[in-house]
Amino acid sequence: MNLPHSLDKLVQRGAVGAFTCGLVLTGELLFTIEWSFPKCSAPWDGPSPAVFGAPIPYERWGGSSSEYVFIPRVYLLNVALLMVVVFPFVRGSCKLMAMRWPQLTYRGLAIAL
Repeated sequence: MNLPHSLDKLVQRGAVGAFTCGLVLTGELLFTIEWSFPKCSAPWDGPSPAVFGAPIPYERWGGSSSEYVFIPRVYLLNVALLMVVVFPFVRGSCKLMAMRWPQLTYRGLAIAL
């Protein structure tokens, strides 16, 4: 299928974007960073709340065993920031793979994920 050059570029960027989004969401699901700190100045106040997520914390432990506060807007902002960081590396890797193996297309990468 022959697409016009501008449409082909748009499809390539969309495929790389979908692949990047999948990588970032998988990374967020598998690797969560916990930010916690001890209350050295007042240990009698109880445990300090831990927050989860990187680079911006999007979930907070509320103090009891099953109480968590999740902020979806901050989570989406966190995913967007990580996509901005990861996208150039994924795009460069995809270009190298496409030059090395011409039969492997960007559409195939998006479908593979």
